[in-house]
Amino acid sequence: MFILDTGVSGISISTSLVVRAGLATSGDAVIRLATANGTIQAPLAVLDEVDVGGAGTRHVPIVVHDLPRVPSNVTGPLGMSFLKRFRVKLDVSSGLLILETGN
Repeated sequence: MFILDTGVSGISISTSLVVRAGLATSGDAVIRLATANGTIQAPLAVLDEVDVGGAGTRHVPIVVHDLPRVPSNVTGPLGMSFLKRFRVKLDVSSGLLILETGN
């Protein structure tokens, strides 16, 4: 499960998910992140595909970073590197996130 966060520029996933999925990071490529707990460095990777409820896109950059104090079923924030590829609608009354492609 991802946390929808339009204030985050990318997608962050936990180290444990990277290990379970057998993903490789991009060698020595790291990014500096400004977090609530200070600035950190985290490895980068590229996912072949990210699919959220049937809305998918390919070649999505991610940051490998464990968020502090989140439930174990939370993968990380789903940010703008994914969301910018869609027209995003949030139906608060029904609790639905609608991702549309095209014009």
